[in-house]
Amino acid sequence: LNDNRDRAKSYFKSQKERFLSENKYNEAESLLQDTETGAEIMHMSENGLCKDGEQEEMIQNGVTEINGKLPVNTDGGCIANGEPIGASGLRQVHEICIQLRGEGGKRQVPGDLKTGYSHVYGAPGLSAVTVIQK
Repeated sequence: LNDNRDRAKSYFKSQKERFLSENKYNEAESLLQDTETGAEIMHMSENGLCKDGEQEEMIQNGVTEINGKLPVNTDGGCIANGEPIGASGLRQVHEICIQLRGEGGKRQVPGDLKTGYSHVYGAPGLSAVTVIQK
């Protein structure tokens, strides 16, 4: 089990690093699964958007706000939208498409978005990331 977890973590890290190296801040939006209080904060570092412990400073400085350098869950995430078990990822992909088309209305991230990043997790050890680019 640990070998599989280590391989998955290594693969996930390489994909995350590719995403961050290919995309500038202000050209991407991230949707992180936030099914309970604190999950968004935890997943910010787990997804490599920051180092562990930097989340508080990012939030206090507005980095993750809709007008920030790295908007996160601009639609309110699962806490605001509910969690249709098994469909959270689909909701996130839909929101990314809306954002990339510039159709987000009041929740539209400003600027010319080029990339959306979606992260979901399920049963212990299961996680998925979808990156959509225009």
